[in-house]
Amino acid sequence: MILSERKKSINWQTKTPKDSNFSCSPNKISINIPSPGFTLVELLSVITILAILAAVGFNIYRSYLQQANNAVAVGDVVMLEREILNFGVGNTVLIPPDLDAINFAGYLDPWGRPYVYQPDLTIAPRTKAGNPINTYYDLYSIGKDGLTAQDLNDPLSQDDIISAGDGRYKGVADQY
Repeated sequence: MILSERKKSINWQTKTPKDSNFSCSPNKISINIPSPGFTLVELLSVITILAILAAVGFNIYRSYLQQANNAVAVGDVVMLEREILNFGVGNTVLIPPDLDAINFAGYLDPWGRPYVYQPDLTIAPRTKAGNPINTYYDLYSIGKDGLTAQDLNDPLSQDDIISAGDGRYKGVADQY
């Protein structure tokens, strides 16, 4: 009887502060422990932020990769040009008839295509606004898109890596 009287004397309706993790009722006493997990909104927010960062990072990476490939192609054009000029030192002709004569037949640019060497400028020389860009030969890579045109002002030629001005300029065609 004492126990039943004691239950009646306890006020179960006692209010606890709103911040309290403790609650009690006549049938149970419970302690609310916050869950260590994340809500769906928090997870979606983090995933969205990571996706945005990945997209920006991927574009920056692609830009650096393109610049690196352009630099490799320019270096290759410089090296091929040096070999073409060295060919005339011990030979009766000044420039080789093809890249095979300097042991560079089938030499590929960073995009997996062979460099174009045109020793006979009477047959379709590269031009800019109708003016030939070289006097003796043309040497170039057709660039990332794999497309080119005779004139450098054509949009198809804008990404070509060229040697122009008889070797004074080596780089991307749209900057010449």
